[in-house]
Amino acid sequence: MLAPPTEMKPLAASPAEARAMFDAAHRNGVYLVEAYPYRAQPQTLKLRDLLEARAIGRLQFIQASFGFPLSDLSNIRMDPALAGGALMDAGSYPVSLVRTIAGERPRRVHAMARWADSGVDLAMVGSIEFAGGLLAQVSCSFATARHRHAFIAGDAGSIVTTYFNDTSAALPPVLELKRGTGLDAQRELVETAPTNGFLAEADSFADLVAHGWDHWTGVTPQESIDISLMLHALAASARQSTSMDIEPQRHRRLAEGLTRSAEQEAIR
Repeated sequence: MLAPPTEMKPLAASPAEARAMFDAAHRNGVYLVEAYPYRAQPQTLKLRDLLEARAIGRLQFIQASFGFPLSDLSNIRMDPALAGGALMDAGSYPVSLVRTIAGERPRRVHAMARWADSGVDLAMVGSIEFAGGLLAQVSCSFATARHRHAFIAGDAGSIVTTYFNDTSAALPPVLELKRGTGLDAQRELVETAPTNGFLAEADSFADLVAHGWDHWTGVTPQESIDISLMLHALAASARQSTSMDIEPQRHRRLAEGLTRSAEQEAIR
């Protein structure tokens, strides 16, 4: 296995580009992964454990948001020629979180946006529908106070969480679990260790190279393709003012421990 590359989010400007990148990596015998450092945070790992244990029952609804103020119109994020805009920058995080939690590709999206004079989106809100009935909303903005949080509701409880790349004493991880469906639902603050997510992701990447997909905490190639499809569909929906269907996945999601050829077959 050759020295592998990592690519900071979003992986590519389009699903076609993302697929071409994974094809090239496969042909050259290297791992290619999309970097979302929050995925390596102990907070995110605990969140996934809670959801897999059905701590809040069957998932019903997800809200995820990320925004910050950006007034410099010369910033690279404002350049439409470089896939600029709030969705492709901040929005890739809530979209990736929704895909992480849902565990599958959605089937339909609908989005609305506010546009800059340059043609990029300054803010966007999108609704996402999954085949199993799960609904989600994402929002992103270059015109709000900085925020980055999510709300997850099941039929037996709910979770409120941040999902920062880095956490520290000054920016601690926040994960609040409520068990129950009424006003008397039991509230629990789940403590996890503050961590430099970039370093944790690098350690996980080294484990991936040394030991395989079972040791990687980040997004898989299949998840990266789905995230790219979601971003592309949300952008198209906002520009065309209509709902957009997302192409169905040809194969069920494969376990991360399968061979590279099997993983490659899955990213369609």
